[in-house]
Amino acid sequence: MLKDEEIWSSYKLPPKKELDAGSENAADPDLVRILVAAEAVLRDAYRLCSDTSPDRKMTQQRANILNEFYAGASGKADGFRYFKNASTLVTYFTTMKQLLVYYYRVVYNEDGHFTRAKPDQVLPKDVIQPTAPQIQAMDEIMEALALEDEEEAELALKHAIRRLYLALICHIVGSVPFKSPVLSFCAMLSRKVRGKGRGLWEEPGNFNSHLSALTWTAQLVLFDYACFQEQDDEDQIPVFLAKVCKKFFQQLAETPFGHILQWRLYLFKVGKAAIAKHQARWLLDGQTVEYRGVELQMSQISDLVVSEYQQAHALLYDELMFQAKDLTPMESWRLKDDLDLEDFGGSWLSHPGNSEFLEGAELALFRRIQVMWRNNARQRHLLIWEKLVMIYTQYHKGQQQSGAYKDNIRFLPKAIGDLLLSYVAYVLPLRQLFLRQQTPGALISPYLWAKLGGTVWADGTLSACLRKACTRAKVPCLHTSNWRQFAASITKEKFSAKERANFDLEDSIGEDIEDELDLVALAELSNHTYHTFNHAYAGTTTLTLNTLLHRGYRASESWRTLFR
Repeated sequence: MLKDEEIWSSYKLPPKKELDAGSENAADPDLVRILVAAEAVLRDAYRLCSDTSPDRKMTQQRANILNEFYAGASGKADGFRYFKNASTLVTYFTTMKQLLVYYYRVVYNEDGHFTRAKPDQVLPKDVIQPTAPQIQAMDEIMEALALEDEEEAELALKHAIRRLYLALICHIVGSVPFKSPVLSFCAMLSRKVRGKGRGLWEEPGNFNSHLSALTWTAQLVLFDYACFQEQDDEDQIPVFLAKVCKKFFQQLAETPFGHILQWRLYLFKVGKAAIAKHQARWLLDGQTVEYRGVELQMSQISDLVVSEYQQAHALLYDELMFQAKDLTPMESWRLKDDLDLEDFGGSWLSHPGNSEFLEGAELALFRRIQVMWRNNARQRHLLIWEKLVMIYTQYHKGQQQSGAYKDNIRFLPKAIGDLLLSYVAYVLPLRQLFLRQQTPGALISPYLWAKLGGTVWADGTLSACLRKACTRAKVPCLHTSNWRQFAASITKEKFSAKERANFDLEDSIGEDIEDELDLVALAELSNHTYHTFNHAYAGTTTLTLNTLLHRGYRASESWRTLFR
């Protein structure tokens, strides 16, 4: 049996400081140079897909070819979903670089990395059978490292890495899957070798995440290689992609990714049927819920909200607004907004009915709120409806995998919403002035949670803020992942079936949407399809958005009244 520590070290990347500094003073300078070049290859490949890149070569037709395996398995024709958040790109590229590390240490190096505990023990190097193209590509990598001309060496190294990745993907394995370096690497990833649960197998969902990373990045590599190979005749890119994908990148192919795609189907099935290992449990008092060692009382949620409101109020009025007493308070009950406003730069700040409250402010500074407070190329997410501040987003946790949007509408409690309105009306213009002093002509970020320079908060920032808030409120430490579990458990335990229907638009149909069913019946009587009736006669806001607004309002109201 392989040692967990050796499994982890077989694909562990060198320390970040070595990668950032290049090969200087690195324990293995060759490996560091390979990984730096691999990062550049992957970043270059992503630029070929990015909507904002002048080098973009991705089309919908090419995306469909890359994702042909998905259409064959599910009956859906979604194309390759090339957009990924920055943090997801880092995770995916890290996994693909770990594959290179594994090949370098286990396949290329003579010692094969792993220790043979017994003479008859079979090690990964004994099973892996690199192909001639893989061996040749690795030799070309080492030859590129030996070149003296830096520019020539960099180009040769990147090209050789592309060839190695392609050779790893285009590998017929037949009935011996683990002779593939890729599948051998996947076997290492299936083992928990760090942190909690060390020495156990990964959960199906977690292991599937590794496979998703490899699959997506392999698609990116194939597209990059196609563009590189056919750079003299771009019309041949779809031909090259179709040929390679049909032979090597679909479920019926006896190739590394043929097996990976099959594994993913099995894991999706198992994952849906599996019962979550960690359950939130309610104590007999009905007021305390426990999840993974953290006990949270219902009263502590109120304590947390009140504590943070007081902190935010003091920060806004005493510091950001310099204790100003003569400013018109921004209160949602007397402000107006147009939910159908589509003007570029438009928001509640530009509504004519609010001019008396904003008189004297320089509206030209109100330009721009991961929730956006004004329209730009995309619709804003901060609105006012029924005298409350409304947050409307379409992002959800699984969006990058499913490609599907989900409408999320929630209303802020009045006191919190009014704080946000005052921040937008008074503080953001001041931030704009500071930014202009630093960078003349610059516009403030359209995102609410962004730094002055425009950088959107990193994914872990919200968890860090929540932990600090819990410390201030003297309640058990929460972060975004365990709060999701607590929130879901509270929803199931404390709300009726009718109330829960407001939280999940896809899986629940309750008595509260009888009006919608009546409209469907009315559409049938009018001799029109429901789609035509809704869009041509009512408009999308009358039924579709109207239902979302009402359910979002009721869901928010359920939470607010629960913690009175």
